[in-house]
Amino acid sequence: MKKILKKVCGLLSFAIALNTLTSGVNSSTSVVNAVGTIKGDVNCDGIVSGVDALSMRKYLLGQDELDHRAQMNSDIDGNGKINIVDMILITEMLISNTGETTTTTTSESDNTVITTSDQTVTSEVTTAMSEQETQPLTTTAPDQTTEEVTTTPKQTTTKVTTTPTQTTTAKVTTTPKQIPADTPNPLDDKLKASIFKLVNEEREKNGSKPVNLDITLSYVADIRAAELSDFFDIDRPDGSSYKSLLREYGLNFFNIHHYVMAGHTSASSVLNVMLKRGAFLDNCFTKIGIGYYDDGGYFAIIFT
Repeated sequence: MKKILKKVCGLLSFAIALNTLTSGVNSSTSVVNAVGTIKGDVNCDGIVSGVDALSMRKYLLGQDELDHRAQMNSDIDGNGKINIVDMILITEMLISNTGETTTTTTSESDNTVITTSDQTVTSEVTTAMSEQETQPLTTTAPDQTTEEVTTTPKQTTTKVTTTPTQTTTAKVTTTPKQIPADTPNPLDDKLKASIFKLVNEEREKNGSKPVNLDITLSYVADIRAAELSDFFDIDRPDGSSYKSLLREYGLNFFNIHHYVMAGHTSASSVLNVMLKRGAFLDNCFTKIGIGYYDDGGYFAIIFT
């Protein structure tokens, strides 16, 4: 709007200068009745001149106000609005009127147009002229190309995969120890054979079944008797249970009973000690192992 107005002002300056030079003979003069409207007479002095164009310019720029009559005179194209088109039309009026004088009297009651020259100016003609003359003043802004460049910062993503530490508990299978192939039969030992005989006799008196003398169990009992010479206790010298010795040789039993003795040299004395704790008479036992270490008379007798 302001760019168009600026160009119009340039044209207006030319028109005012031209109108001023010919104002003595070429001013547009109109005679109206009390309620008449003179198109272009912005300052309502009865003459359309460069002063009217300047007054309209100030109004459009917001520098001045117009009363009701001045607004009616300023609405040259009759569309009910005062805008840049009216500014163009008043400029054209000033330029065209430099060659001849036109007096126009308009009656609001009958809209009669009276002309004193060969040129007739009506609102319809004015509107058509505005459409034609405004086209050259249209300002087209040069094409502008706006390119939006979005720069995305380079991002480096490092994927770190952490493998949780896994603790694997290996199941260690221990192969049971085997007794030597030349291990003697316990029944070949007179002392062990005598103890075995007395035990079964007492079990028979108690109504229990006889137990069998086991070679492997007797071999382990001999080891246990030798340990008693170093550490006389129900547990082994290293503090572990005597059952750990049995497990080393693959002997795992649910029912088990263990006797340890020291200072004995006869089967009867050993039996008397076991009778004090008659657990061996229980019918749940089926095997016996007899171990003997003669240096100190240590005995280890195991029932399973």
